[in-house]
Amino acid sequence: EAFKDCVNLETIIAPGVNAISYKCFYNCTSLSSVKFGTDVYVTKDSFKKANKKLYKALKKFLTIYKYKGK
Repeated sequence: EAFKDCVNLETIIAPGVNAISYKCFYNCTSLSSVKFGTDVYVTKDSFKKANKKLYKALKKFLTIYKYKGK
């Protein structure tokens, strides 16, 4: 939940990141651009309630994994 509720966050550039955790960008409604490296592990709820258009686009390029709890 690192950036949870950062409603003014617009861009993420993180080429060295290999995993996006549960609800990391939850409710980041202004998020419109992300740039990660290759082989990024993304949980299903990483972008929950974030920009819906962005999430739809990401789903085409990333494998989204269901969060299995703690």
